Order: sequence, then structure tokens, then C-alpha cells
Amino acid sequence: MPDPEAVIDAFARDGWKSDPFDRMLELVHADPENAFSLLRAAIKQGGDSATFMDAAVSFVPENLLPELAEMSAKAFIQDNSNEVAESIIAYLSLQAADCLQPYLQTFSLSELPNDGAYYAEWPWRSASEDDFTYLLESLQTAASPEDRVIPFRCILESRNSQFISKALGALGSATLPPGAGKLPHGSPAYLAEVGFDGMARRLFNDTVLHVRFPLDLFPSQSKPAWLQPTNHPTWNLPANPGKHRFGGIVDSVCAVCDGQLHNLITLDPLPEVFGIQGSRRLQIATCLSCLGLIAKPWGVTGKERTDWFSWGCEFSSRNFNGVPECPLKRF
Repeated sequence: MPDPEAVIDAFARDGWKSDPFDRMLELVHADPENAFSLLRAAIKQGGDSATFMDAAVSFVPENLLPELAEMSAKAFIQDNSNEVAESIIAYLSLQAADCLQPYLQTFSLSELPNDGAYYAEWPWRSASEDDFTYLLESLQTAASPEDRVIPFRCILESRNSQFISKALGALGSATLPPGAGKLPHGSPAYLAEVGFDGMARRLFNDTVLHVRFPLDLFPSQSKPAWLQPTNHPTWNLPANPGKHRFGGIVDSVCAVCDGQLHNLITLDPLPEVFGIQGSRRLQIATCLSCLGLIAKPWGVTGKERTDWFSWGCEFSSRNFNGVPECPLKRF
């Protein structure tokens, strides 16, 4: 059994020749707390991050995530070139944002962790009312539209309509047009990024559902360790009762190309968490041809269309361009 610190030392010395991903997986399967020990050693060493370190975050036991957040935040504040700490902050902002909340105001808004990345403001999803007050003051005292963007985006990530309304009010308008001198773009564009169609309408709720495929559905024996479904916790989560139809085609046709629409998923019965009244069934369909996700061009008709939209194709079949040669297989 490899030692967590030895894995980090070997990677620093020999790079990917040391097989760090396989050794990390061996460690975390033996004891998930080894993921925490490995990341602690990686943070201490600093320098560049690596995918096996990012993957290890998903295996850290929940009770150790607050300590991991503290180590990462303090390491980044001390040395903002520590990419290991910076990357862990990014992964925690998606998986356990609440653990980062105590450190939000210690991050400089002019140099956030992962500055310039689309996920730089994600840690502020856990922002408290005190954090919001801090952001609002930063927004009001910003010297330029560019300087206002960062605190405004941080406020947006809270998804708190009260916070966002006050921020828009501080900017002078609830619907700022582009070029208004307050933000580089109009406020509707920013609101849409976090699920608001104006302040009166949420585009989606906070409930998240995942489609769980059977582990034996996709052949994976020849894939490397980091692509094996059994080697990631999200593939082993418990499933809700019931099975739903995935793939295949539906009876309706596309209004653009006149081809049959492709079934993404049919929920029957419809889970109660959707909150849709008066219906027991929900079918979500699209046109993969118009989206450019199947290789056959528009205008396929007659028997050729029937042959083309056969349900017998492999889920992962692809042509030489890397584009699926047929719609999603039905199962």
C-alpha cells in the first residue's frame, strides 16, 4: 500500500511516470481518509496541481472537508501561486461551498482564487448576509465598470434574490442596458447566468436530479483507471425506485429540418420533486441533427430516414469525424 506523502513526492520527482492516479485510487479505496492526507501533502508541497489531486477531493470524507477548506484557503492567501490550493478551492466551491464561507472575505476581490476562470466566483454561493454587506460596499466604491463586475458576480452566485435586487439598486437600475456605464453588459445577461429571467422569474429551482445509468451499461475494461465508472463516487450513489426511458426517437418532428425528434429522457411516472401539477409523465426531446450531434445531414426522407433513426445502434458509435452516427440508443 503506497503512502499518501510518498505518492506526492514520487509525482514531484517522476511526474506521470509514477502512476499517481492508480496509486491515489488504491489509497482512497482502502481508506477515504487517505484522500485527505494526500491533499494535505500536496498543499504543503505547493506548485502545480494535477488531475489526480482534483479527483481526490471527491473521496474526502464530509467531516474532513471543513479542515481541507481551511488548509486550502490559508495556503492560497499565504502564496497565491499555490495552484494545488487554488484548484481544491474550485472543487470545494462546487461540492461543499459552505466550507469556504468563513474565508470569503479574506480573499482579495482583485485577485480571487482561480481569477479569470468562469468559476472564480463560485465560492460566494455560500455568502452570508455579512459577506453580502462587504460585497455591496465594494460594488458601490468601485472606480470603473470592470471593477464592479467582480463583486456583482459574487453577489449573483448567492442566487439570493434579495441580495441581487439590492445590488442592482446600488448600480442605479434593475434593468441596466449595455453601455450604461455601470457594468460592461446589460444586467439581463448576468441574471440569466444564475437562473433568473429578470428578478420576477426563476428559470429553475434548487433541486438537482441525476440520471443514473447501470454500471454494466458502458464497457470499460479497456479504459484507464481514471475513466472507470466504478472509480468515482458519483457512479455509486443510491438510485431512487423506478426506471425511465432514455434515448430513441419520438413521434413528433423537428420544425426546422422535419426530422424525427430524439428522446433525451421520458419520466414516467414523473417524480414529485418536479412540482408539475396535472401530469404524471414528462418527455424531454430535442433534434440532435439540428444541434450538430449526429452526422447525417438534414433532408433525409423515406426509408432512408427509417434506417437512419434505427434504435439498434450502439450508444457510443461514432463516425470518423468523432460525431455520433445515429441517435441515442433506446433503453
